[in-house]
Amino acid sequence: MLACRATPDMKYILITLLLVGFFLSATAQTDAVDSLRRSLANQTQDSSRTLLLSWLSRAYLMAKPDTALLLAQEGFSLARKINYPRGEAYCLTRIGCVFGNTGNFPKAMEILLESLKMAEKINDPRLSAMIYTNIAYIYSAQGDERRSLDYTLKAKQLIEAIPNGIGSSIDEKGLAVALINIGNSYLIQKHLDSARTYVQQAYELAIRLDDHELMGYALGLLGTVYNAMQQPALAMDYYRLALADFTEENTNKGISSTALHMAKLFSKAGKADSTLYYARLSSSMASKGGFMEEGLDASTFLMDYYKSNHMLDSAFVYMQLSMADKDSLFSQEKVRQVQNLSFEESLRQQALAEEKEKEAKIAGRNLQLAGIAVFIPIFSLFVLLLSRKKVKNRTIEFLGIFALLLMFEFITLLVHPYVEHWTNDTPIAMLAILVAIATFLVPLHHKLEGWVKRRLAHRAAVVPAPLPV
Repeated sequence: MLACRATPDMKYILITLLLVGFFLSATAQTDAVDSLRRSLANQTQDSSRTLLLSWLSRAYLMAKPDTALLLAQEGFSLARKINYPRGEAYCLTRIGCVFGNTGNFPKAMEILLESLKMAEKINDPRLSAMIYTNIAYIYSAQGDERRSLDYTLKAKQLIEAIPNGIGSSIDEKGLAVALINIGNSYLIQKHLDSARTYVQQAYELAIRLDDHELMGYALGLLGTVYNAMQQPALAMDYYRLALADFTEENTNKGISSTALHMAKLFSKAGKADSTLYYARLSSSMASKGGFMEEGLDASTFLMDYYKSNHMLDSAFVYMQLSMADKDSLFSQEKVRQVQNLSFEESLRQQALAEEKEKEAKIAGRNLQLAGIAVFIPIFSLFVLLLSRKKVKNRTIEFLGIFALLLMFEFITLLVHPYVEHWTNDTPIAMLAILVAIATFLVPLHHKLEGWVKRRLAHRAAVVPAPLPV
């Protein structure tokens, strides 16, 4: 299988899959980000806050991955604290997306597979489809297109199976994402007609949704398909349309990638001015957005272009820029390592906090049990002493039986956690053990109750009758 970095022409494909694979980041939609922030500030319900943090993390994914990671981790910690599985699953998925977006594929895969288990457990097909799409991207980025296509098809099937799903804009967008990714996989495998068919379907959905960012991804990928079909003029037309959509949405990464493809086509056509214009545009947009890989591709292209045209001074400038981008990429490897350590430490600290909270609950429970254990004999002694006083028999009988009930219910309360542990919380086994305990305790309770009543009857017999006046 062809690795994704093996050929320069596959760069646009990978960028498209990266951007679309994470369900279309909303970083260009400032209003949407502001709206999410306002909602988060006004939301007091913790479960809703976890989901808002998840969506806000998604909005920052492409522009500020560090911020996206912090937001997702905050939501994940909150969801675990309040025992909200859906919030945990969504926030953990966002964490996996951040790791995947920064190239930390092993960690991203580990996290996404864990979040997939959660999504399946809570029966959330939309979330499962999103996770499948992200897993597909990771496999594609590592050159395994067969597995990438398998997961993309799973995502598509899930989206189409959601009741009334295709009728809503969100689900249509998810379907368009799946179609683009299927087309991408077929393109890399050189099944160009199939690739064009799927991407065209995605483009038609994007038009219906009036989603210019999604249109840009579809148009750019169609340009790459036609370029592979040896139709450069048609490919250029699609790239121009994609560039217009990306520019409208201020999607710097899409602009950088598309502009570089246009520069390569102009270079083959011998149009120097256009080649330099779009190559420089690609470099500046990559630099503006902090996209190191795109910047490296653009600076390397410009260095080679100037060198081939014997413009050594300009070639030297871009060679230095290329070296700087390589250093930045090397630094990103260190950032990924720090991300791993930070995430693991965050989970460790959270586990410690949960353990302390659990210990506090156990200590509180044990303290209450100890209080009850002290109270019951004191109360029983009080009833015994009271029985020696001139108190109505019915009152003493009631208090005595009440003391017995306290004792036997306390025994059941004390035994119940151990029964849960022994049976692994299996209802049938718990029922059997509790019935066995009751079989012993109930007759004993009746015997003791009878004894109390006999004692009281004896007390009533020995109490002398009042003398007649």
